[in-house]
Amino acid sequence: MAKFPENLNGIRPLKPRLERCEFVQHTSPKTGSSGYVNVQTKGTLKLFGQSSKRPSHLIWSADRTLDAYVGDAANKREDDPRLFSLRIQVVTPYLIAECQGSPNDLKEYKWFFESMASAFLSAVTADVMKNTIFNIAAE
Repeated sequence: MAKFPENLNGIRPLKPRLERCEFVQHTSPKTGSSGYVNVQTKGTLKLFGQSSKRPSHLIWSADRTLDAYVGDAANKREDDPRLFSLRIQVVTPYLIAECQGSPNDLKEYKWFFESMASAFLSAVTADVMKNTIFNIAAE
């Protein structure tokens, strides 16, 4: 298990939930054609609890969009045909009532929550893609 930064001692991650996972194949690849993939990942952090000064829960929501296209990666065009799209949303709750850091500390460590979500998103991506004709490894 990952080691939390010292200011985050006392935080407890709960089980991540896969809220959405949608794979759509738009067309089939042609032999010898080149292509490229665009990946976008966005995350949001929300604090909850009885007091805004001392919240008891944190929710990290992460969305990943992966779009693959036929075309030259160096010369991307708006009309490049899309091969497939993958959309994933994961929500990870954390208990933070015993966290030693302040709510501002939690926001400063946004990178930590992003990395935890990215590991889970990569595993889901690999699991979905292994059952398609594209069968690509997670990034």
